[in-house]
Amino acid sequence: MSEYLYQIGDKTYVQKPLVWGQTKQLIDLLKTVKIEPPISAMTLLTALGDNLPGAVAIIISEQGKSLKEKNLVSLASDFEECPLEVIVQVFEDFFACNPTALYLEKVKTLIGNVTKDIEKTMETGSKE
Repeated sequence: MSEYLYQIGDKTYVQKPLVWGQTKQLIDLLKTVKIEPPISAMTLLTALGDNLPGAVAIIISEQGKSLKEKNLVSLASDFEECPLEVIVQVFEDFFACNPTALYLEKVKTLIGNVTKDIEKTMETGSKE
């Protein structure tokens, strides 16, 4: 499992592959963000704008603390003064840690297979 460490102020933060709870939080945060392809760390940083500290707070957490112990509002305010190079590194590592293109391809294949099964069932008139 990939894990990335960051020193921000006097605290060490860790980034690990996303869990479902983090994914839901990111989806909520990204609902109002327009991201133009191709997606890269820099296009994502630019698109996030004022949402950037909140996104960082979702993606990384203080080392030694569970995700349930995270206070996103407090973390987001801590990251307001985070050096830009650390934030860029967090987002570059995000793509290495979470191969989103691979996940999306798997979902696309799954949806395609389900769609084919439904179409086949409708063609044969099966009542399954």
